Amino acid sequence: MDDCVAITLLRHGMTELNEQKRYSGWNDDMLSERGRKQLSLQAQLMKVKPDVVITSDLLRAKQTAAILFPSSLTHSMSSLREYHFGQWDKKSYDELKHEALYRQWLDNPLKVPPPGGESYDQFIQRLKTSWTAISLWCKEKSVSTIVVVCHGGTIRGLLELYAPIQKGFWNWSVPYGSGYSLIDSRHNIKEGKRCTLLQEVPLTEKANGQKNTIN
Repeated sequence: MDDCVAITLLRHGMTELNEQKRYSGWNDDMLSERGRKQLSLQAQLMKVKPDVVITSDLLRAKQTAAILFPSSLTHSMSSLREYHFGQWDKKSYDELKHEALYRQWLDNPLKVPPPGGESYDQFIQRLKTSWTAISLWCKEKSVSTIVVVCHGGTIRGLLELYAPIQKGFWNWSVPYGSGYSLIDSRHNIKEGKRCTLLQEVPLTEKANGQKNTIN
């Protein structure tokens, strides 16, 4: 593919809030010890060599980038943050399950926003803004390999918008420290089109030596 660009979306490592199964949106929690150990193992499998690393401006994303890509040039973007859970941030299902609005949100998360948080439409518009800014990096900096270290919800939203496979938000699996590479021409990425290739990350190889590519 001429003028090919690969944008790799990686989820941050596990935090204590993640371990406790609490909502973790815009709060600035740190990686847990378990999360750091898992990332150290992931770093040994990582084959991506980025021209630049762009992270969410939240600490857990920055810490993840420092472990996986310690020598890379790094920039942060607030628009890459996780979904904003508002008043539900840091709370668990058990703490919220008796609240009527929370139960409405569980039944229809695409239409019901959390109190003090953002709607799904606002979230998706924010991700489109992020993608546009990243595409400008491709053009202005003449880079071809970008790693974006962000959050599970952020990655699911970007895949829903730009992956070659059309799957709903909740149908994407994004393990901690792992993710996907979206690959296409510089022009198509700038135009906001769905990418033509999708690869799982960390990149592994099949028995015949070919990379696991999802078209």
